[in-house]
Amino acid sequence: MLLLAPALAALTLAAPTLKATLPCASPLTGQQLTGSGWTSGGQVHLTGRELPSGTDALDTTVTADVDGAIEISSAVPADAAVRRTLEVTAQDVAHPELTATTRFKLTWWGPFIRPWNTDGPAIGHPGRLILIDVSGYIGEPRVLYAHYVLRGEQAAVVRVGRLQGPCASLKRRVRQFPFKPVRRGTYSVYFDTTPQFSDNTFDSPGYNRVVVR
Repeated sequence: MLLLAPALAALTLAAPTLKATLPCASPLTGQQLTGSGWTSGGQVHLTGRELPSGTDALDTTVTADVDGAIEISSAVPADAAVRRTLEVTAQDVAHPELTATTRFKLTWWGPFIRPWNTDGPAIGHPGRLILIDVSGYIGEPRVLYAHYVLRGEQAAVVRVGRLQGPCASLKRRVRQFPFKPVRRGTYSVYFDTTPQFSDNTFDSPGYNRVVVR
């Protein structure tokens, strides 16, 4: 019996798991959490908080299957242009001593260009440098393009740059309307990861009222 004790102790101390499917999640992808080793058919309480602020971000309970596995899928809100860390902790309701924790990044999806981020029309200045902060194109091709559209037709497509890191992000200064001729009018500027202009382009994030005078 003494020889079996270490093996039995190892089984007793086996810890449950909690994992995030993606290291960074955006409104384009959502997030999925999975875990194993929980009480069969039991409830598991999940709480989340943003770091470093400690702001509450998740409070829900799921039921483990007969094998003790859990799964939860969630959309990611389209918040302001801020990347942050989310820490999620799971606790077995029947056995509160059983816990597991995981962390992942949350990000927005699309471009953020402060001078164009207005309630009404924004002014475009062809050739002038502007700071663009892009994030959230997770799982997409890693090159970003800007599609300049005037009166429903593509005026130009411009390569913005290569997306980096788990959040598929890019931050750099680029020139506005870097093509000629730039006709006067109100442009829509869409950002996506394909150089081809199609009906899908109009579903891409961007800015719809950029006026060139």
